[in-house]
Amino acid sequence: MLPNNTHHRAIKHLHVVSRMYPDLTTLVNKFRSQRELPNWCFLSLNDWLEIEFEQYPHNALIEQVSNAAKLAAIGTWRYSQGIYQINEDLFTALIASPISSILPSEVFYRLPEWSIYIEIPESQWMGESLFGFWAHLEWDKKAKRTELRFLLDCKSGLIPIPLHLGNWTIYESVEKMISEAKKQADLPVELTKAISEEINPIISVLLYLCSDSPEVDNNRVPGTIPSHPVPVKTKKGWRLFPAEKSQFWSVGTMIGEQLRLAENNSDEPTGKKVRTHLRRGHWHGYWIGPKISKRRFSYRWISPLVVAGQNHPILKIE
Repeated sequence: MLPNNTHHRAIKHLHVVSRMYPDLTTLVNKFRSQRELPNWCFLSLNDWLEIEFEQYPHNALIEQVSNAAKLAAIGTWRYSQGIYQINEDLFTALIASPISSILPSEVFYRLPEWSIYIEIPESQWMGESLFGFWAHLEWDKKAKRTELRFLLDCKSGLIPIPLHLGNWTIYESVEKMISEAKKQADLPVELTKAISEEINPIISVLLYLCSDSPEVDNNRVPGTIPSHPVPVKTKKGWRLFPAEKSQFWSVGTMIGEQLRLAENNSDEPTGKKVRTHLRRGHWHGYWIGPKISKRRFSYRWISPLVVAGQNHPILKIE
């Protein structure tokens, strides 16, 4: 059965944004026509702040900044509305796979759309229910900095989490985010460690979608792949329009089935002293291309291996 758009949490949040910002399409086209941005960035956070200021000039600054962070994720997502539903068995395997000590920031430039919503199996963020999250990239022109921005869809509301991308660890990325946030409010030292631990499963899922050839298929039109929206020529020039409906993407259906079968098989006795078991998956990355030219970072998830039974990888994502 196909999902019911109107009841999905992401769609409900989108309806709230559409009511709050009735002139959003016009404002987005205006700002996009005036800006020179990297092709992976839809609009900068400063642009979204200007939209917020224009619509709600009398709100307190802290409220405007919070609203702009939410608007950046959902306002960008409005143009593609891709909802990625990850297989539960794949999700379990991914979050058990350790991430490299250095955050492979090059990979995140391969987000399948400018902003995506990832629906995840039962999870928590800081002790409360987490249903999914938006992810998109932000270019801070003034600071010359790229940010990977998350908007967490929690039971209590939407929580923005920006990570500074660079040649450093997840912990250091969170430290940089906390350092910026401390300019606005006093925050406990323990928060860095807590966020860096809580964010790991979220990053693991996103890494899979940005890795080389993840298993993604459209629920309504099998065989299609995600893409950026295409501008339409109008009397006023080229314009982008919001997607007419959401697109639901299944992530890891086949590999999830294989993982489940392998897990079940690993529980069966083999008569050997060493019991059949699954060795957890891991990430593998390396640079491709000659050093004198622009190189590409290849990142792959190597799925769990059945040990002492079927001695071969279940599936290798390449």
